[in-house]
Amino acid sequence: MMQRWHMSPVGFWIDVVLLKVLVTIFFGFCTLPFGLLKLRLWWAAYKDLYFIGCFIFGLWPAYAPIVSLLLKSKSDRSATQQPSAESLKVKSM
Repeated sequence: MMQRWHMSPVGFWIDVVLLKVLVTIFFGFCTLPFGLLKLRLWWAAYKDLYFIGCFIFGLWPAYAPIVSLLLKSKSDRSATQQPSAESLKVKSM
């Protein structure tokens, strides 16, 4: 289903817009200290943003397995559960 979504013109442009917005937001958060160069300046800016980027990036190891399970397609699940034809040929020889 996701393959069809990415191949359709509407899905493609929705992906482009969403990904550009995400990159712009997260790139800005990550490069903020380089623009302000003083701890007191970028610390105040991070406090105004409630350190949300630190939670998103810092907690990634905790919620990455959940995200990968949610994004795994049904075909990937069925492929891992069913043995391939090549492995059956090898076993029978």
